[in-house]
Formats: sequence, C-alpha cells, structure tokens
Amino acid sequence: MLSLGIVLVILGVGSLVLPMLGVALPFLPYQPGLGIIVAALGLITVLWAARWRTASTTVVDTTE
Repeated sequence: MLSLGIVLVILGVGSLVLPMLGVALPFLPYQPGLGIIVAALGLITVLWAARWRTASTTVVDTTE
C-alpha cells in the first residue's frame, strides 16, 4: 500500500509540474484537478499505510 501511495503522489505531482516545464506525460493529460485528486489520494494512502505499518509492528509478550 505504501508503494502504491508513493506512485500516486509522484504521478499527481508530475501531472501538475511537468507540463509547466514543457514535458508532457502521454498517459496522464494536464488536468490540474485530476492531478490534485491523484496526489491527495496518494498522500492519504501513504499516511494510512504508514500508520498501519507502525500499528502492526507492536510485539506482545505472552510468555508470562
């Protein structure tokens, strides 16, 4: 999930920044609204995956 979120953030920010630099992504057209939504979904996914990762690494000692 973390890697999917990172890819979405990169695609979202790239779809906003690269057309301003004169480089077009053929598979993701320049649509500022779409880029912002994709980047926001990626950021939410990254934050959720990071929280889930830290919550799942707790070790409970049951040897008592």
